[in-house]
Amino acid sequence: MSSHLLLLLDSCTPVFASCGRDKAIKIWDLRENKEVHTVAKAHDGPINSLSFNPLGDYLLATCSDDKTVALWDTRNLDGRLYSLDHRKP
Repeated sequence: MSSHLLLLLDSCTPVFASCGRDKAIKIWDLRENKEVHTVAKAHDGPINSLSFNPLGDYLLATCSDDKTVALWDTRNLDGRLYSLDHRKP
């Protein structure tokens, strides 16, 4: 976890997420005391922040230096639910 800068606990479940300069999202389960899932290339640039949705389970948002915001369902991290691109046209 040396390249992961941000850790965030989901208040609804015993999991937390981390992100960082390696462009990856990692999901950790406190019950198992281990990493349970990694999205190796979640963004094209370092990931600056992530946040769980306080009103709904399993929804995670990430933002990156690649100028995108992505929404993820932590039950299925095979792909983004939605992506917002903030790059200039």
